Amino acid sequence: RPEGRLSSSLSAYFRSYAKEMNSEDPHVPIFRALQRMFNIDYVLYPGCHRHITPSLFFPRVHYVDSDENVSNIFSDAKAVDFIECNKEYSSRTTMTFSRQDFACPTPIIEEQSVDLLISLSAGIVSKPCGRYLKAGGHLLVNEGHGDAYYAYMDHRFELEGVYDADMRRFDTSQEILREHFQTRQGEELTEAMLAEILLKPRSKRSFQFRMKRESMFYLFRKIDDAQLDH
Repeated sequence: RPEGRLSSSLSAYFRSYAKEMNSEDPHVPIFRALQRMFNIDYVLYPGCHRHITPSLFFPRVHYVDSDENVSNIFSDAKAVDFIECNKEYSSRTTMTFSRQDFACPTPIIEEQSVDLLISLSAGIVSKPCGRYLKAGGHLLVNEGHGDAYYAYMDHRFELEGVYDADMRRFDTSQEILREHFQTRQGEELTEAMLAEILLKPRSKRSFQFRMKRESMFYLFRKIDDAQLDH
């Protein structure tokens, strides 16, 4: 947290993502792990709110949110200075923002152009925004709002890793991956299960639809169109 008086926008960011003095946003080790795994330059973050943390790790991030109250942070001088002073890369930082519903087309972003698509508790991001992710690019998604389950059923994506909070890295072993999106009875996720997951909180889902193993964060890879044809 920077010393001195914070702008109202930057203060709101810290209240949302690093509430305790001298604490860090819990997403920091997740983004750092991705930065170390892949050469990620261009990122799209729909439903971002004021969450500017990705810009600490990735040079070009386009943020999208329909809330007019969050737009100021992306041009706020103190927020920009915070990123510049703490970023973990040497290239130029570019933060851009679109105020819109992410379910609508985003003309600023070309299809199949971004390296990383971020979906963090913003609803079903992967369905409308998967088009912007290049083949071989990655989708980072948490289990909030069911988008991880939706992505698992989407033929465009392949599960590549699950985040291990203790090790602060993504586990990509097939043995571990096979235990996710499976019920406790050993049945793989189905469309019927997905429908219930999207409609009901975990505590109210049918017992037989409870998953054998779940993670807070998942990593999917977008499959090349040529692979989908086979």
